[in-house]
Amino acid sequence: MVPTGRHFQRRNTSTLPFRQR
Repeated sequence: MVPTGRHFQRRNTSTLPFRQR
């Protein structure tokens, strides 16, 4: 349920602050 931050880094950057800067 937790994406690697590929297309989610520009969508939920605040929800998945684990690999997104």
